[in-house]
Amino acid sequence: MADLDDLFHLDQYGGPESLAELCFQVICKNLDIISVKDKCEYRNLLKGVVFPSEICDKLIEYVLRNDPNEDHDRFFTIFKNVWITKLKRVKVVGSNITDDSVQILANHKLLRLELTDCPNLTDQSIDYINANAENLHTLICRGTSVIIPEKLTAYQTQGYVFKIPNLRTLALEYVPICALEYNILLAGLTNLTNLDLSNSFDVGIFDFFYLIPNLVSLVLYNVKIISQAQAFVNNICHLKNLRHLDISQINPEDGVFTNPNTILSDIVNGLPQLTSLDISGTNLAGIEIVNRTIQTVEHSFYSDMYNNLCDIPGLISRVDRPLQFLGLYGANDAPCRRRNIPAKLIAGNANEDQILVAAHVYMNNKEDLMLKVISDLYQIYRYENCHRMDQALCAVLEAMEKYPTQKDIQISGSAALFYIVKMKEKGELEARLKKKNCTYTSYWNEYS
Repeated sequence: MADLDDLFHLDQYGGPESLAELCFQVICKNLDIISVKDKCEYRNLLKGVVFPSEICDKLIEYVLRNDPNEDHDRFFTIFKNVWITKLKRVKVVGSNITDDSVQILANHKLLRLELTDCPNLTDQSIDYINANAENLHTLICRGTSVIIPEKLTAYQTQGYVFKIPNLRTLALEYVPICALEYNILLAGLTNLTNLDLSNSFDVGIFDFFYLIPNLVSLVLYNVKIISQAQAFVNNICHLKNLRHLDISQINPEDGVFTNPNTILSDIVNGLPQLTSLDISGTNLAGIEIVNRTIQTVEHSFYSDMYNNLCDIPGLISRVDRPLQFLGLYGANDAPCRRRNIPAKLIAGNANEDQILVAAHVYMNNKEDLMLKVISDLYQIYRYENCHRMDQALCAVLEAMEKYPTQKDIQISGSAALFYIVKMKEKGELEARLKKKNCTYTSYWNEYS
């Protein structure tokens, strides 16, 4: 992970909008410029028009953002002809598309497909994806885009769910199946390097680890693992290439482990390549030891010298090799406020830097945590304790853009913007930023 100074870039909000952005905005407001509707109101590209992937991929994002309530199936027929339109990396967010549109997209033999908050999709989409999956290396289904059925009985005979041999990244939120069926869900995906099963129902003790031996990143945010934690840890420690592990929780009761120091110690000692670890919302950081004569890890073989250099008992072995990132946001006993933490970047709520790190890490996939982060930012800037106004401005604007329908994020974000802009010197904000701020601070005027 980069240094804090590199996490946010004001460039994306500063300066005039590019010519390409302006063109996309004009086209999205009047799709008749490039297409025509048939008798059933489905759109077809105008004759003689040919679009490369650089245009098609972006066009989808702009259209969905411009008119989220339109019947999107009628728009996606523009891409039905794979000879005059090219798609490679498709991102569909907050859409009412059905499986029919997924079939159209899959016919382009995509490299990357993201389907987030598309509630009308079913497991039929899996068949369409499998039929054209030879180039697919990333598949993401988040939020209400639940394409995995509650039971995988229909897949028992063929022995697999996904036939995507080159898949490297798979993100499936809210997977409803039981732990025993992961043997089918992950069958044939031996090339996976990144797996995200956030908010899924049951992964058991992760005894299907042998199906995904090349994992580099494993995200199990808000997945309950406390009932058989030691067996779970023993299994994931077979994944010796793992560099990032996320077992953070949003509900405090789901993050209470028995023998937390031992569990954390076993994780970091069993995963030698680990550089990034998120244990937010758990008690794995243990209790800060004031009396250094107390043994801090249940089976520790480390000397008191190391105990004096580390205030998180389970991480004593990483004193000489600190983690690049450690997530401690909302963790039990406020470990982010401790002095000696063997990590270069920390997500927590002890100070402005930690909150900004949390905002960056949780921005894309952890809406519930982002609400808390934005609220914490508001509390800091309310009392003018702001030293990184540019990064703060970027973080708040990005969160409000990404979650336009999340009322609480909009309210807290608008309140934070009010104080950030107030602290900025007159004339310091560029015109484009002023336009965005005027739009967002209208929420503040409404709710103040």
